[in-house]
This record gives sequence, structure tokens and C-alpha cells, in this order.
Amino acid sequence: MNVSMIIEMVGYTGSVLVVVSMLMSSVVRLRVINTVGSGIFAVYALIIHSYPTALMNFCLVTINIYNLIKLDRKEQAHASYLKKMGFAKEKDRYVKRIN
Repeated sequence: MNVSMIIEMVGYTGSVLVVVSMLMSSVVRLRVINTVGSGIFAVYALIIHSYPTALMNFCLVTINIYNLIKLDRKEQAHASYLKKMGFAKEKDRYVKRIN
């Protein structure tokens, strides 16, 4: 296996992960898989000197991380509110539902 074939496989791996992420029903899984795929594809784009593609994919990684942090904060706030109100079981169901 030569170097150019390995580089192409990196590109295909990133592309497949981005496409597979769109099949996820969980928003968290979608964002995590999309982040990994976009990161791999950005590295591939840098290797082949496709800077606009690399920039776009690094932007996608940033957007996904931002939204994952936002989702986590929202989940923590909601779980905290449910716990404060005495609804521990509902908190567990809520956490399972979004994951």
C-alpha cells in the first residue's frame, strides 16, 4: 500500500463518518461522529492542499463542539431543575432520551 492510497483512505474515512453521522437519531451521537469525521476530513484536505475544504471542516468541528457544550449545559440545567423539584426518575428518563 503506497502513501497516496493511505491518504485517499483517510479522505474516504472522514467522508463516510460525516455521512454516517447524518443517519443518527441522537443529536449528541450525530455531533460527536460528525466532529470526528469533519476533523479527519480537514486533515485530509490539508494534506492534499485543499485549504477551503480544510477551513470549512475545521469550522464544522468548531460548530459541533460549541453545540455539544451547549447541549451538555442545557441537559445539566434541566437535570438540576428536576432534581431540585424532586423528580429524580424523570431526570434519568430525560438523560436516556437525549442520548
